[in-house]
Amino acid sequence: MLGELTLYATLKPQPVDAQVELKASESYLFNTDCIIDMVDNTTYRTIRYKFHPYDDRIPLFVFDITNTAAAIQTLSDATAESTKIALSVFEDVQTFDLVTSVTAVTWNFNVASIVWGENDPNDAYARIWVMTGGNKLTPYIVDHNISQIVEVADTAKTSA
Repeated sequence: MLGELTLYATLKPQPVDAQVELKASESYLFNTDCIIDMVDNTTYRTIRYKFHPYDDRIPLFVFDITNTAAAIQTLSDATAESTKIALSVFEDVQTFDLVTSVTAVTWNFNVASIVWGENDPNDAYARIWVMTGGNKLTPYIVDHNISQIVEVADTAKTSA
């Protein structure tokens, strides 16, 4: 299930070839199917996470999360309202600063294929990473922030 989790105030070192940039105390979109394991520490939870859990070539990330273990477990046990969600995508746009010159088009995504999401600095848009075509991870910039994406997945609304 897709959910919004918040990183702890201190970041752990990540793989050199990581395609995402992390900020401490920021929220990100996680797919709980990509959580390999979790350790419940006193003030945070440490999770090991793979963007593509079926491909050993994809690096393993280690995150400290502020959300409680119970909240993460509840999120893992939840089921999306639908297997597909409709999101407005800015086609062929790879950076947030190019969004204003493009009209978004509705695409349908398999919820289970969305593995990561990060908001733009203003929390207006998000970049999501989606498993496509076997072992490929493809980034898309969408006209939704991660809270709206989670809401769409939870309620199967067609727009945020």
